[in-house]
Amino acid sequence: MALAWQYSVSCLLFVLSLLNPTSAQISRNISLGSSLTALNTDSYWPSPSGDFAFGFKQIGMGGYLLAIWFDKIPEKTIVWSANGNNVAPRGSKVELTKDGHFVLNDPAGKEMWKAELFGSRVAYAAMLDTGNFVLATEDSRHSWETFDHPTDTILPTMTMSRPSKLVARYSETNYSYGRFQFSLRSDGNLALETRAFPLDSSTSAYWSSNTVGSGFQLVFNNSGSIYLTAKDRKQLKMITSNNGSTKDFYQRAILEHDGVFRHYIYPKNTTISSARRPSEAWFPLSTFIPSNICNAVIQLAGFVQSQQTGEAFKLFQDLLVSGIKPNPVTMTGLLPACGLMGSIKRGRQIHGLIYRMELDINIFVASALVDMYSKCGSVKNARNVFERILVKNIASWNAMIGCYGKHGMVDLAIQLFERLQEEGMQANEVTFTCILSACSHGGLVEEGLKIFRCLKESHGIAVGKEHYGCVVDLLCRSGRMAEAYELVKEMSVEVPESIFGAFFSGCKIHGRRDLAKMMAKDILGMELTKPGGYVTLSNIYAADGDWEEVEKVRKVMKEKNILKKPGFSLVERRNELVGEETEGDEIKVGPEKGKEDKDDRESKELDAIGVGG
Repeated sequence: MALAWQYSVSCLLFVLSLLNPTSAQISRNISLGSSLTALNTDSYWPSPSGDFAFGFKQIGMGGYLLAIWFDKIPEKTIVWSANGNNVAPRGSKVELTKDGHFVLNDPAGKEMWKAELFGSRVAYAAMLDTGNFVLATEDSRHSWETFDHPTDTILPTMTMSRPSKLVARYSETNYSYGRFQFSLRSDGNLALETRAFPLDSSTSAYWSSNTVGSGFQLVFNNSGSIYLTAKDRKQLKMITSNNGSTKDFYQRAILEHDGVFRHYIYPKNTTISSARRPSEAWFPLSTFIPSNICNAVIQLAGFVQSQQTGEAFKLFQDLLVSGIKPNPVTMTGLLPACGLMGSIKRGRQIHGLIYRMELDINIFVASALVDMYSKCGSVKNARNVFERILVKNIASWNAMIGCYGKHGMVDLAIQLFERLQEEGMQANEVTFTCILSACSHGGLVEEGLKIFRCLKESHGIAVGKEHYGCVVDLLCRSGRMAEAYELVKEMSVEVPESIFGAFFSGCKIHGRRDLAKMMAKDILGMELTKPGGYVTLSNIYAADGDWEEVEKVRKVMKEKNILKKPGFSLVERRNELVGEETEGDEIKVGPEKGKEDKDDRESKELDAIGVGG
């Protein structure tokens, strides 16, 4: 009887709070005419307890989000934003106007975002302790609220009614729309779906609640449980449950940029901690959806990175047999396996599946297809996929430029690079690596040097070791060894051992043993972790018969525990890449017995200069 009475009281209080939600909380009303301006420091309106804040949050060193965030924790975790697709510049202003409109304008007064209002005139705004920002009428009814317009996150006391959705952000630090959405559809089915990025439409579901015709509302209750209910409030499906109360823990559930819906908790009191709940950190609960495809994506990536292509395809086949639908992340993880194998037949099979599932309209999948066909040697197929991409991003441009360069079509690579700029696309570090590599393979020295200087002077892009490596290789291929030597000496970044390899190989081909020895002397002063440079230096000393210096190099390698591993090649055998060892470089340990004639001596000196030569 007592339990029944308590239940009745709880239900009554819940209904009353829905009828007048603002009255159930203490709020600091924000009056008409109030405004915030985006400045170097955060400008915001706090909730009464200070748990949440609404205002401008600077993203890195860039623009500003009009957002809501947890304000009492160091992370200042954002849970809602108005302008993720279009960050605001410094000096932008959000204002609750005298006539009750809520508008974000840029410094020039141009409208960037506006709350769409319906019904009675707004009298004030309030940032509530639930994390909900509301525009309210004189009788405290909500005319507009952020809980009705979620971005990628839901909070306790929040509900999602059909049809509604969460949209994942593009990346951890980019709040524009990404590749996934969590939808409570009009038919009552709750589903995780891929989006036809960058278009605002969904393609296929890779997880669903299977509640067509019955699902009505997604509830995140005050006890920390998330579940789907029918119209009569009967619970249909538990999504996540948690025994930590909102009194002790901050809580949020988010559709993350990797397409997984996760529930996190954070202790309000830093003394609350355990082995499973570290203090001062968001902790994910063990239940998340979809757990199966999440694990599969991780496994696929691991198999591909370790070149276990047979295991990758076997896992993918198991997913299909078990009824799990692949999503764009699965496909972008699998396609590199086809490229590793160089198997155009397998690549076309995967492409056919992608086409039937309509995943080819996803820009990330399309870019991965371009890269796969490039590695399999089919420039025609790569170009066909590229030209069919409706809205290209920089990754797709880079993949096609790299394809042309890799296959010796340098003129086409440069033409595409120029077309990229004409269409207003901003080139990035990878773009310049691709075009410089193309110039190197095509022997276009002056064109490559011009682009390299342009990178340094005009584009505001930091010159990286990949860019230096392409230009050093370009100069070495054309025999301009002195310029290559000076470029390596002036590098403002750590010199990778691949650059030493290109330089020594050029010295061998063009007979510049003097420059090779000068460069080799610098190697011992560097903290190299791979054996290539040391082997080269040792062989150069050996070619001169300076066995005392050879011994010094060997001693340094031994002290640093640096060993030369045998080389290997990869051969496809029964859908698997099989490694075959080949003889590696060896350090010469002393003069060979017997007299060498002059021709043999000179031949061995040239061989000693290169790495793996």
